[in-house]
Amino acid sequence: MKDILIIQPPASFDNSRPVLPQTAVGIGMLTIMAYIKEFGFQGEVIHIPRALSDGYTLEGVFERIKNANPKLIAIGLNWLHFSDGALQLASILRKMLPNTTIVVGGQHA
Repeated sequence: MKDILIIQPPASFDNSRPVLPQTAVGIGMLTIMAYIKEFGFQGEVIHIPRALSDGYTLEGVFERIKNANPKLIAIGLNWLHFSDGALQLASILRKMLPNTTIVVGGQHA
């Protein structure tokens, strides 16, 4: 079980080829996770677009999230073009993990 997952959504689950690249892992998420771990929390960053570009399936990513059984999921929204994906992901995760706290954060949240 993980305490916290920080998840980067795709720009949209309906569009696999967005105009802007989306596979770079932001240093902000990694920094936040490193800080959280200093206080004894267990967690990880899951970057969905990067995982898909590395050959993982969406089903596999969702299975990993479900198996982590986190207490908190934080969805990153630092760029406006990820808005659809962030809201879609929150909806999917709410159905998958109904008792988990889900927040969306970032400059465009």
